Amino acid sequence: MRASLILFILCTAIFSLYSQDLDAVKEDSLQSEVLNETRSFQLYLPPSYSKYKTSKHYPVIFVLDGERLFDVTRSQVHFLSQTAKTPEAIVVGISNTNRTRDFTPTSTTIGYSGEPDEGLNESGGAESFLDFLENELLPHLESSYRLNGYYLLIGHSFGGLLGAHALAQSSVMDAYVLIDPSMWWDNETVTSSLDAITLSDNPPRLYISSADSDKYSNEIEFMRSSQVNFQQKLTQLGYVPDSNLKTVIYDQDNHGTVPLRSILDGIEFIFQGYLVEGMAHRPSAEFIRSFDAFEERMGHDFPAMEELVTWLGLRKVKEESYQEGLPLLKMNADNYPDSWLVLYNLASTYEEMGEVKLAEEYYLKAQALAPNNPDLLEKLNNRE
Repeated sequence: MRASLILFILCTAIFSLYSQDLDAVKEDSLQSEVLNETRSFQLYLPPSYSKYKTSKHYPVIFVLDGERLFDVTRSQVHFLSQTAKTPEAIVVGISNTNRTRDFTPTSTTIGYSGEPDEGLNESGGAESFLDFLENELLPHLESSYRLNGYYLLIGHSFGGLLGAHALAQSSVMDAYVLIDPSMWWDNETVTSSLDAITLSDNPPRLYISSADSDKYSNEIEFMRSSQVNFQQKLTQLGYVPDSNLKTVIYDQDNHGTVPLRSILDGIEFIFQGYLVEGMAHRPSAEFIRSFDAFEERMGHDFPAMEELVTWLGLRKVKEESYQEGLPLLKMNADNYPDSWLVLYNLASTYEEMGEVKLAEEYYLKAQALAPNNPDLLEKLNNRE
């Protein structure tokens, strides 16, 4: 049991080390034929990305207004995932060139006040922007990175309007966080367009936030009522509040400050169920069933974080029984066959159980992945 305890401490240290890395950000750009311009974007890769070569694939969180919202989103994704509250994710922040053009679904010069606004002269390009996002940027990412096929779009204000339009157009997105969205646009045209869609049995998951309070502003009724109309239309189509649709009013935030809380709460809601509450005190079979159910609901692979399962599996081996810990360690080996430490932990556990042949099999698999690892070499030499 001493070896398992040592590895338990080792893996806890590794987990803490991962949580400190927030520098894996890339600056990139793509020449868009659809938009006839170069589009810049930032990309955040989770700490574990470089560790795995083939086994782990990641969801993508697209963030509109990337020049403002990318940093706050990636830091919150990093924190939530490294505490195992949500899965790790790749974050892509798309910078603006012509925000009004790209995020508005129809052409109109009538602004929020109901009066003509010359700043809206180029409005109505949302369809082209979605074309760029789905048919240029996404294929570029798919060819360059390990994606699991699950896509979340986060948009604020006009960006939230673009997200709502994408939903109405049956976009490839699996989920949306719409932050104080400008549903008032062009006589609530996006809400009206929902009449033409038919939702699947498992429609995109939605988090919608609203800002401001009557105490501070008498101008929110127009914005709020259009958001309520949109939400009501969604429930008529089959959305279930607090199940696949969450609406929240942040009455202590204004339109400019509301993204901070909305992004955090929205991401938590979208990935609700990834964290198994009270996992250390539940049977391993219940933990595994919970992850199976989460993946079924999400429609994509979301394996439990390696370090989390290692911690839980070795804890159960140490404190309860091999029968409780072994299924978790085997699940880890199935999910992460290119992690020498996962295979080593399973081999060590089999050795303690007296399963010599299985121990030898997994020690050799671990050695093939890390032939020069000093800890592994020492262990193998001591066994000879």
